[in-house]
Amino acid sequence: MENPAGRATGEVLGGSDCESVSSENSYSAPQDQRRPLAEARRARKGQPGEGEDDYVNVVARLSDRWRVIRCSAGIQWVLQRRDAGNAPSTGWRGVSYCVTRESLLRRCGGLESPIDPSAMVVLDRLPACIREALP
Repeated sequence: MENPAGRATGEVLGGSDCESVSSENSYSAPQDQRRPLAEARRARKGQPGEGEDDYVNVVARLSDRWRVIRCSAGIQWVLQRRDAGNAPSTGWRGVSYCVTRESLLRRCGGLESPIDPSAMVVLDRLPACIREALP
């Protein structure tokens, strides 16, 4: 299966360093691909998944309907939107998947709702590439 950039789904974007990863390498996966295997395993163990309010790797809450998380595998930031109202039962859905801060900031800049200034400070302080944040 290919994504809108013409790459096979799951293909590694860029080389071994963050500079080789284009900030354009972000796309929205089809709905049926949004729950990775690692999240499914964790959900079975009773831990909150990426789409839940109490997910532990929330990076910043941008507004009532938007937030940024670090994915369960720790390899990308995910811009998420809460669907249909603000009820906790609606959950969070991934909209954009980014490995660079530049790409993440661009995606956040295009949102229809205002972003909390304190959340922008958090995003501005993220490393240039998520790989730089890995232990």
